[in-house]
Amino acid sequence: MLKFPERSSDGGERSNRKVTAPMPFRLNRRARSDGRKPALAIAVTAIVMFAATSAGALGIVSYEETPFTQAEIDHNWVVDRSPPSGGYESVTFEGRTNVLEMRVDPDNRNEDSPFYYTEGLLRQTADATALRADVYIDPAWVGQDVRAGLWGVGHDGASARSAYPIVEYHQEDGSAGWRVWDSDGGQWLSHPATTGHGKWATVEIVLDSEPGQFVMSVDGVSATLPVLGSETLGEVIVNMYNFGPGTPAYAMHVSDFAIGHVLPSPVEKDDCRKGGYADFGYTNQGLCIAGIVSNS
Repeated sequence: MLKFPERSSDGGERSNRKVTAPMPFRLNRRARSDGRKPALAIAVTAIVMFAATSAGALGIVSYEETPFTQAEIDHNWVVDRSPPSGGYESVTFEGRTNVLEMRVDPDNRNEDSPFYYTEGLLRQTADATALRADVYIDPAWVGQDVRAGLWGVGHDGASARSAYPIVEYHQEDGSAGWRVWDSDGGQWLSHPATTGHGKWATVEIVLDSEPGQFVMSVDGVSATLPVLGSETLGEVIVNMYNFGPGTPAYAMHVSDFAIGHVLPSPVEKDDCRKGGYADFGYTNQGLCIAGIVSNS
């Protein structure tokens, strides 16, 4: 049974099924579409023991930018769980236009159940296999509880929800940083990326089908978890958490949202010749052949 994040009545985090022991996940650095060579991957177990492993060959990702214009928000995004209690709209922020601003109003929380303390917006993304957005780590968040995340939703071959590859920035209980959701184990796992306040962080979720893993990156630093039968990233959710009366209000800003597809990888050098390099997202034959060499 698929497990998603839900807050228990006592304020603790739980899944919608009994939590199992955490499974190992891998941390790695992968090249984005700029063609940089992937660095060595590191495997991390639940008891934080390290061992070297090789990274699977991930094809180039072709992205289509989808700016957060007001028309885009109004026509393509719908409420997930609860609407942002302080409102939401397209704004100009920190020198960027078409930024999604969502606000939490602690005195206006949906008290139907803790499930609805999570507030956000959802968009259908059809047959996408990659999602990307920039999230601003606001200096105004210092010293208060915050959750701000980009939630991918994996779909299986029957278009049913099969996994929640989530990357979330959180500050609470004296800790702060990035984390990912383990849909199989039903728990949060720490992500190794660090982002200072006052900076934009590029968050990326890619479905890498050959090894069967989600690659969840923050500024190029990645963690991977199994896809659990997912074939596409059929939906995306931008979510915040309302900590309720007596806690500070806060806002989340997201920009440069893009929906992508992982292109197939060339296997032989002949695949790159006679213009074939374009089928794999390369701009010339030399780069295509270099990609084969780097992944061999």
